[in-house]
Amino acid sequence: LMKMMIMITKIIAMTKMMQMLVMMMEIIVIMKII
Repeated sequence: LMKMMIMITKIIAMTKMMQMLVMMMEIIVIMKII
């Protein structure tokens, strides 16, 4: 049960990191366009 919780938290952390990276990329693209 503990291992499952750790795996879930790791997956959530990874997805949050990916979302942050996507947001950064979007900001860079917008900056280039303007």
